[in-house]
Amino acid sequence: MTAANEMPYSYYPTGKDEYKFITDHGNEYTVSFVKYWQGDIVQLYSGINASIYEFYFDTLDIRSKVFDNRISFTLFDILESFLNHPGRAAYYVTQRADGRAKELFKVYQFWYANYLRHKKDTRSYFHKIDRVVLYDGVPEAYVSSLTWEGRFDDVDLDNALDIVLKEIYPNATIHTFK
Repeated sequence: MTAANEMPYSYYPTGKDEYKFITDHGNEYTVSFVKYWQGDIVQLYSGINASIYEFYFDTLDIRSKVFDNRISFTLFDILESFLNHPGRAAYYVTQRADGRAKELFKVYQFWYANYLRHKKDTRSYFHKIDRVVLYDGVPEAYVSSLTWEGRFDDVDLDNALDIVLKEIYPNATIHTFK
């Protein structure tokens, strides 16, 4: 039996591919999926025939800064639901001029690990790839690619992501995030 603090919050749609949830502490968040503006490049250079989305996790209102496990469960429950459709893939990108990109990406990584640790069936539904982009004159970008496990077995997803990132960030250095 799953403890109450390991259950995702109820969430509801607020628009096309956008969801909102409110925590027990009164904090409000949205998770949204936006068609990736360079989706054609992804298909052209990677060989992936997919609908590519960027996903965003935004804070609407913070009333309490208490640690809340359920946020990570809710975020990844929404991602599971959204990506459990043939041909969908999502990118999460943090790139900030204030230097907080790595900090925010580490929070995302922590939430993903927390989600995996507490899943009932202990397996990930995602094929997840993480990269760091270093680009002259532009702050570092941290990128996570998520696809539904097994949906793109005919494509080398790691190589495809690197190809796409090199197209989007010409002359960039691409590293695996550790």
